[in-house]
Amino acid sequence: MLDLLRRQTGSWIVKAFLGVLILSFAVWGIGDIFRGPSDATVATVGDVEITRSQFGDAYRRELDRLNRRLGRQLDADQARQLGVENLTLQRMINRALFDQVASGYGLTVSDGDLAADIRSDPAFRGELGRFDPLYYRDVLRQLGYTREYFEDVRRADMRRGQLMDGISRGAETPEPVVDAIFRYRTERRVADVAVVPDSSIPEPPAPDGAALERYYEDSLRRYTAPEYRTLTYVALSPEQLLDEVTVTETEIADEYESRLDEFVEPERRDLSQIVVDDETSARDALERLKQGEALADVARDVAGLEPEDTALGVLTIEDLPLPPETAEAVFAAAEGQYPDPQQSDFGWHVYRVNQVIPGETTSLEEAREELRRELALRRAADSLFELANKLEDELAGGATLEEGASRLDLNAGNIPRIDADGRAPDGADVETAPAYPEFLPTAFATPAGDESALTESADGGYFIVRVDGIEPAAPRPLDSVRDRAVADWKEAERARLARDRAAGIAGRIRQGESLESLAAAEGLEVRSTEALTRRDAGPDSGVSGGLLAEIFALTDVGGVAEGPAAEGAGHAVAVLRRIDRAGGDADDRPERDELRRALDEALADDILAQYRVALNREYDVEVNQQAIDSLF
Repeated sequence: MLDLLRRQTGSWIVKAFLGVLILSFAVWGIGDIFRGPSDATVATVGDVEITRSQFGDAYRRELDRLNRRLGRQLDADQARQLGVENLTLQRMINRALFDQVASGYGLTVSDGDLAADIRSDPAFRGELGRFDPLYYRDVLRQLGYTREYFEDVRRADMRRGQLMDGISRGAETPEPVVDAIFRYRTERRVADVAVVPDSSIPEPPAPDGAALERYYEDSLRRYTAPEYRTLTYVALSPEQLLDEVTVTETEIADEYESRLDEFVEPERRDLSQIVVDDETSARDALERLKQGEALADVARDVAGLEPEDTALGVLTIEDLPLPPETAEAVFAAAEGQYPDPQQSDFGWHVYRVNQVIPGETTSLEEAREELRRELALRRAADSLFELANKLEDELAGGATLEEGASRLDLNAGNIPRIDADGRAPDGADVETAPAYPEFLPTAFATPAGDESALTESADGGYFIVRVDGIEPAAPRPLDSVRDRAVADWKEAERARLARDRAAGIAGRIRQGESLESLAAAEGLEVRSTEALTRRDAGPDSGVSGGLLAEIFALTDVGGVAEGPAAEGAGHAVAVLRRIDRAGGDADDRPERDELRRALDEALADDILAQYRVALNREYDVEVNQQAIDSLF
């Protein structure tokens, strides 16, 4: 909305409107019309209020987490379709319910328990497999948490965990249920398999006209051309105006001074450390080190650390997870020296300064050209905004896109035919299309004959596109795809004949003939599978999912199954040779115990879900949907 308003202010009509609006503010006062509730309640859970800012923060963190998992950025509509909003709110309500009960029971978590829990979390272990304070801080920073906030949340989670453990403790799955599920999951079957590959079928002759026409009609989607559009556009980028921008030496120097921290690399130090629980142990270790004992020996004796566990690597003073004054003490020590032990929330640290790497500064002369270009692009972007407004005013005055571009010495581009993926009818990429990611979605959302709004791209450019014509998606005529259709028909026909051949072999086996003799006569290879479970489908096992399901549907050894070949392009016949059912031997016990734990956890989850339902009835839960909607 702000971008739209900013772009529209170049129009004299909008300027007049804003003038009247400003005058009305002067007469009547601004009041609260733009303020709104700054921290409205989105939900109340008993005596607990979930504020709009709390919900917004939690929603953004959940969306960031989901974006990292997906490897792409979801927009608001996509996030809503996936239920991120409802999921976030439900989690916050559930936490509030359990928090109230935990508080009522007086459950607490000590600082020591909190520190121990964080240190044991695998998520905070560095490359050496041990808790790493630097890595801990980096993970929190990536997640957008301050340390204080995270540890408050972690403490609350542990308190809820105490309550939930108490409720679900003792949840045990009945042994007959464990046995039945275990037998189902661990049953293994061995089969002999022969594959009739499609390639073993001689190439069939070309189909007659009627057969090809039927195939074409049945497979019409395969031969449908996408929608194509004819476009006229004007694209603006800051680089287009660089030649018109002048940057003075004074401006470059001022920019350098304002961003000096970017050009100054601070002193770094290669450090090793030993972490112990108490000050006495730390000072004893320090004394042994000063007397000449090897750090590796001392670390192993006092803390059970291997040499690789003591290496911190090269750090700046900001990287050291200590309060500023104690970090300064470490950075005041000379190379090869041991500063006094320093305390943190995770114990006492004894450091050795292995190497001091002096800081470096990139001079103004070295940074000059980089700064000149950045300043020029910034100024060009400001000029580009004015140019875009002028183009918009020309169009608002009745000029065509070509006329407006000509009056401002701009070029109007034309694309004869392009699909939504940026390709021409021959399948090649349309090189003349603007590279803005918003361009094609905008072009394909604009009706025929219309111009899009002046659109600002995420990289700072602008564009307007007009849709001159739309060629709807339509089946390509059979004559234009005849060769491709004939090839596809032959491939489908070979697959059908291979399937029929495999079905014939299966039928003869059911009548008493052996797979081996039939395979030898047909020139096929017979292969015995490994002992397969119901989850072992795929190329590695040599059995497709469809065939594996048919094998496990057989009731007796000697039964015959058919299904697609695991590698595709073929059809398989299988004869069941062996069924291995789980017994009660000791070798099965670890797997059975793991299953029992999983079932017990699922049962505990069900108990907690029922408890949440009861809490919802005990504590009034009210949701303010209007406050939630105001965030989106």
